[in-house]
Amino acid sequence: MPRCVHFPGMILVLAMAMFAPPVLAEKAFIPVADLYLPKDLKLLNLDDQVSDIPSGTPLLINLWASWCGPCLEELPALNRLRQTISPQELGMLALNYGDTLPKVRRFVTANPIDFPILMDLTTLYSQRLKPLGLPTTYLVDSQGQVRFRFEGKADWGSPQMIAHIKARLEELQK
Repeated sequence: MPRCVHFPGMILVLAMAMFAPPVLAEKAFIPVADLYLPKDLKLLNLDDQVSDIPSGTPLLINLWASWCGPCLEELPALNRLRQTISPQELGMLALNYGDTLPKVRRFVTANPIDFPILMDLTTLYSQRLKPLGLPTTYLVDSQGQVRFRFEGKADWGSPQMIAHIKARLEELQK
C-alpha cells in the first residue's frame, strides 16, 4: 500500500520556501583587492603580434578557452553587451587561456567575438589574475587595477547584468 505524504513536514517545507530570502537570478561581481594587470608579460593578438592590454578606460576582460563549454555558451551575451555599452564607457577584451593561434583563429571563425581578442599562450598572464575556473570575467579600472571578478558564465546582455555592470562602473569612478 502506498505511503501518505507526511503533511506536517510538507507544511514546514512550504513555509520555508515562502519566507526564505529571495535568491538573485544573476550572480554578482566580487570585489578584488591588491591585484593589477601584469605589465611584465606579453600577449599575442590574432595577427601573431605582441599586443598590450588597452588602457585609459575601464575594461571588462573575459578569460576563456575554446574547449570550455560555458565560455562558448556566454559568447553571444558578451557580444550583446558590446552592442549595449559603448567602447568609450567600457572597453572589452577576450583573453584566451592557452589555446594555439591556429585553434583560436578557427574558433573565432565559427564563433565570432565582437571585441578584441588577445592570447595567453603560456597561461602565465592569466594565472596572475588568480581565476578559480573558466570562464572568469574581470572588471579593471582605467589604471590597470583589477577591481571586480565574476566567476562562471553570465547572461551579460540581460537588463539585470547591464545594470549591475553600470553600477560597478560608477564605483570605479569614485
